[in-house]
Amino acid sequence: MGTPMKIGLALAWRIELDGVEYDLEPLLFDLLAAVEKGGHLNYASRATEVSYRHAWGLMRTWEARFKAPLVDLQRGRGATLTDIGRALLEARERALLAAGPTLADAASEAGGRLQQSMGDAR
Repeated sequence: MGTPMKIGLALAWRIELDGVEYDLEPLLFDLLAAVEKGGHLNYASRATEVSYRHAWGLMRTWEARFKAPLVDLQRGRGATLTDIGRALLEARERALLAAGPTLADAASEAGGRLQQSMGDAR
């Protein structure tokens, strides 16, 4: 029968700012978490496997949209999350704690049903 099929489900974040809807890229959350862990945007870019330039650009794009800094970068002293950057991470963490088990169950059920349907089709 082969290997069991695995499906992953994830939360998608959408935010409306000044009447415009944006999808929050998962990479933004990953970068914020890595800045918090490593204390540098350079560390965050390496941890998320994107260029420093890309990480910097993404931060600047979202800071412009929020009209507030997400990260406090100080030359020679590293980086720390601002209150809004930390609030984004905490909101994601709470949402994942609340929805994670439900998403995992739904993904497992979907994988089983799809695999069964594929077996029946053969």
